[in-house]
Amino acid sequence: MISLTLANIGEENMIEKIDGKLEVKKHLENLGFVVGGNVTIISTMGGNIIVNVKETRVAISKEMAQKILVCSFSSKGRITCMKTLRQSKIGDTVKVLKLHGNGAVKRRIMDMGITKGVDIHIRKVAPLGDPVEVNVRGYELSIRKADAEMIEVE
Repeated sequence: MISLTLANIGEENMIEKIDGKLEVKKHLENLGFVVGGNVTIISTMGGNIIVNVKETRVAISKEMAQKILVCSFSSKGRITCMKTLRQSKIGDTVKVLKLHGNGAVKRRIMDMGITKGVDIHIRKVAPLGDPVEVNVRGYELSIRKADAEMIEVE
């Protein structure tokens, strides 16, 4: 699962989970965001994302979109729900499949040695869940949760 902010424009996604407080969940539900429903990003403008949900266009903030966790549909119509480094557990060793994100953020992750095909061992997680300490290429590295969410693993 990834947050809606990381989904591709024009790609149909299925809502798997909505994080946040009850008021946030109710607000999103009133806008048409329900678990099992479909959502497609139409475009992004500044701090907002314009999506098509229940055949209606809705603009939501990127902060709200981060609370919506989605899985994408493959070209054959199957649901593919990828696993991110953020979802990995302490003690897991995972292999990087793909880096999401754009520009400087993606470059910074790659500069830390996290590239496609590399193995990452999850060593520790801070008490509040941020950051995550990992072992990459023989050295320890701390990664923010937001960055760990951009790293697709198997």
